[in-house]
Amino acid sequence: IGPGYTPGGIVNLGRNWISNGWADSDADHPVQGQLLGAANMITGTTAPFDLATMTPLAGSAVIDVGQPPPAGAGAIVVNYQLGAGFAPTPRKINGAALDIGAVEQ
Repeated sequence: IGPGYTPGGIVNLGRNWISNGWADSDADHPVQGQLLGAANMITGTTAPFDLATMTPLAGSAVIDVGQPPPAGAGAIVVNYQLGAGFAPTPRKINGAALDIGAVEQ
């Protein structure tokens, strides 16, 4: 947990991908508060995207599962994504919802 975390506070996890076997704490780094939303995490053994382009792989669990931003960040819109050479390019939703990650498939 980073420096912005207040001990005894609440950590809210949104929908995101993380490697199998993740833990919210360990013996040297206990979470001193509540961890909410662990069920939102999408887990897997291999990255669900192409490591060279950051594009989600066909059939990946990160496609069309993005969620709206929290209430306080509703005015912040994702307008760009990584294109060729990692240059910013306009980002449009392809499918039912935003894909999780840096690039929409």
